[in-house]
Amino acid sequence: QLSAREREIFQLMVEGHSVKEIALTKHITEKTVRKHRTSVMKKLNAQDLGDLVRFAVKRRLTFVDE
Repeated sequence: QLSAREREIFQLMVEGHSVKEIALTKHITEKTVRKHRTSVMKKLNAQDLGDLVRFAVKRRLTFVDE
């Protein structure tokens, strides 16, 4: 459902990285990161970052550090 780049952005977002950090890491603009974020949220029917984190945890795509 998500492109390879969208999966990368999604993973970094749920790990708590900022748009600026993601842009620097992936060598893309902040605008491009926001575009990917919007696309990911639309495809996953998420309203906010919390929805994305819950999605990732439920599907064991990431874990919650205690």
